[in-house]
Amino acid sequence: MSDPAVPTDFWDLVTEAEEREATARTFFLKHDTDGSNSIDRSELGFALAELGALDGMDDVAVEEFIEQQFVVLDADGSGSISFPEFIDIYNAAIRKREDQISVDCPELQEVYHSLCTFKNFRRRDGLQIGTGDWLKSQLPLESWQKMCKDANFLSKAFSKGKADKVYLDHKARGEKNLRYKQFLLALGAVAELKGMDCKSLVVELLKKANLVSDSILQKQKTQKFLYTGKFASKDTSGDEKRLVNADALTGLRNLYERFCLLGQADPKKAIRANKTDEMEEFKFIKLCRDCSLIDSAVTVKTAELIYQECKPKDQPRLNFMNFRKAITLMAKEKRMPEEELLTYLSLLKKMDDEDPPQE
Repeated sequence: MSDPAVPTDFWDLVTEAEEREATARTFFLKHDTDGSNSIDRSELGFALAELGALDGMDDVAVEEFIEQQFVVLDADGSGSISFPEFIDIYNAAIRKREDQISVDCPELQEVYHSLCTFKNFRRRDGLQIGTGDWLKSQLPLESWQKMCKDANFLSKAFSKGKADKVYLDHKARGEKNLRYKQFLLALGAVAELKGMDCKSLVVELLKKANLVSDSILQKQKTQKFLYTGKFASKDTSGDEKRLVNADALTGLRNLYERFCLLGQADPKKAIRANKTDEMEEFKFIKLCRDCSLIDSAVTVKTAELIYQECKPKDQPRLNFMNFRKAITLMAKEKRMPEEELLTYLSLLKKMDDEDPPQE
């Protein structure tokens, strides 16, 4: 008989906590560059920079802040920070980053879907956009061209030729059109070429559709300049790229576990028994098919080779870290930024139901 004091969604909460810890540990190991299973002062600087905790600081303030945080985190005085000591500041940074500047918003998703579907900023009257429709859509070149023209983005500094080049530069190899994440990055490139802030560019675009994003307007008022000092990593120089690391890894883990649960009669029982961290080859191939990763650049044969390359010889299946490596190789085959593919896969989980996919 179940304990009435335990809520029915108890195991869901446990799973969510485990996912957050797994994401934090992945981040921790990434910055443990010397393999000591701990983080020293210089490694802490790079970790804090990637988390966005150093934004708005000059070099003097950064050094003082890192030293202050190191003393606080090194509770046992060992001279380095262990994972249990690190997890508190990681979680605090992630919570704070939920309010960080991002051009992604429901209003922009609606504009994107309308451009993909109707080649116009506004959807048809009375048409309801279903959950995930914007994510399933893809933006063709002619819609991108029409957007740049109708939104008055084109100028002497940003010609039609440059607009087309931005589109082609952000289109993934093997795909004909732009997906939503690519669209966001392309808007950032347009803003940079026009010498303006990306948030301001998006506000202008939304105005053309008679839409307003209160979240973007508010964040414009409170934004801080990005930290670009000695601890700034080359692959985390922009808002969009920085946001990828924790949120996307968590989403990717969720997607991975959904396909690990294929064929399980009782998914919650399988989760409690920790049977969500082994992926057979056929499940990996199914994930590639269902997530539209199979194309002219990545065939089924390519996916099979990637699976075999990432699976350790002493293991019968992929674990999550092996799967993470497979996604890296997949991005290289598709000649697209790894962060872009990672974010796309993590977003797919959000539009699905909570039940695992069926065979």
